Amino acid sequence: MNLPWDLFATAAVATPAIANLAFGFLFRGDGHKQPIARLFRWFDRITGHRAEMLAWLAITWGLLRGLIWLHYSGGASPAFAWGCTAAAALLGLLITYPVLLLTGPLFSLFSERSGLDLNRDLYLPGHEAFEEAWQAIRSEYDAFCVLHLPVRLEAVLSDVNIERSSKETTHWRAVFLRIAHVEVAEHTRHFPTLRPLLERDDITNAMFSVLQPGVELLPHRGYFKGFVRYHLGVHVPAPEQTGLIVAGETYHWSEGVGIVFDDMFVHSAYNHSELPRVVLFLDVLRPLPRPFGFVLRAFRWYFRLNPTGAFLRRRAIAPLAADEA
Repeated sequence: MNLPWDLFATAAVATPAIANLAFGFLFRGDGHKQPIARLFRWFDRITGHRAEMLAWLAITWGLLRGLIWLHYSGGASPAFAWGCTAAAALLGLLITYPVLLLTGPLFSLFSERSGLDLNRDLYLPGHEAFEEAWQAIRSEYDAFCVLHLPVRLEAVLSDVNIERSSKETTHWRAVFLRIAHVEVAEHTRHFPTLRPLLERDDITNAMFSVLQPGVELLPHRGYFKGFVRYHLGVHVPAPEQTGLIVAGETYHWSEGVGIVFDDMFVHSAYNHSELPRVVLFLDVLRPLPRPFGFVLRAFRWYFRLNPTGAFLRRRAIAPLAADEA
């Protein structure tokens, strides 16, 4: 074993991860005043939810070490070994790029300094089609709910436990329409107006988000920095009693009005009215300059092929209202 080569291999793999954390610490828009809390969030994300990143790093390091062994076994010239090692380092960056960049703090370099009320024309071109059709969308939602009951979020996403309710029988519920770039066909067939509007490459997840009376969503952050989030008011019974808080700024939904916000900023929501608040909820791929945008759009195939998406779509099927009666 040759120490300089080992150091080179290790540095080639570790550098993007270290830079990812360092840049994120400097440039996050929402948590810069709480560095200790942010440090724990990083640790949780990397060890608890980013095992695939560590796996890719290990694979890349193993590839580099294999090329180094090839050189020191006498099977290649120094120039060839250097060239192969550089190519392996580049390959390692390409392999780890989606996970390191799109789920790590370095992505914050592309975040807005304010997370609320982003430019809809920039982040969701064609948003007018949703807003112009909001009444038809609401009618389709109401017709769907005559036969089906929106499912509890915790029943689908078991790690989402952020709701608090003043009433034992009310919860955060949803009607899922699209998960991981694939539609939930059992639901979308009931939405002839909305369904074609969702058939876009930049919409990853779509659902009707239902906050029942007395429900609050505790402060939390999104799970993937490659998205921004769009809300369209569908049923807003009392705008002054329902709200979205993003990094300390409050927004009150209105029926037929859309908003884009960055869910990587700490945010919460509440419904203090006596009726359910319903919004159309979209996760939209964040527009980025080349080559970042290309990598982000290519990353949607990861979502499509990930078996977790199919598992969640099966769990997301709304039960018949009669079955829940």
